[in-house]
Amino acid sequence: MEDHPLYDRFGWQSDLATFSGSEPRVVRLRLEQFVEDASPEQIRAWDQSIPWLQRECRALEVRDSASREYTAILEYELPRDFRRPDVIVLENGCVVVLEIKVS
Repeated sequence: MEDHPLYDRFGWQSDLATFSGSEPRVVRLRLEQFVEDASPEQIRAWDQSIPWLQRECRALEVRDSASREYTAILEYELPRDFRRPDVIVLENGCVVVLEIKVS
């Protein structure tokens, strides 16, 4: 895998509105480019979780218009580690970390 600087160690980063409005396939392709050794199981998990997560983001945008400005980061590689939380949402100093499990 290409050596990314610490500030560029993610598969996807955008505001919530851009994430929720993007084609799920585009998001998955960006994740695949970042996680070059993604297994077929991982790709299936992305295919299942990205549309669900986008629906939840759109529902949040309806309830709270300010949420459109939140930041969504997917597959962030932790510094000095190879673990990657599935989703990080940044909102005015708050950090929400999500680990998504699909069946």
